[in-house]
Amino acid sequence: MLRLRINEKLLTEETLHEKAQWTPYKNQKITGWPEMTMSRGEIIVQNDEFLGKKGWGLFI
Repeated sequence: MLRLRINEKLLTEETLHEKAQWTPYKNQKITGWPEMTMSRGEIIVQNDEFLGKKGWGLFI
């Protein structure tokens, strides 16, 4: 489940959490940003803060 905030946001290296040293999305303005993300009934991100537990994700 994903709930979006409808406002403008500037994408930066900090907001994207990329493992690579670069991203083609850097400095792009977007409209809409996740307010909350849930996985299997658990809140894993809320208000830009990661709340998930290590090992929760599944590699597919």
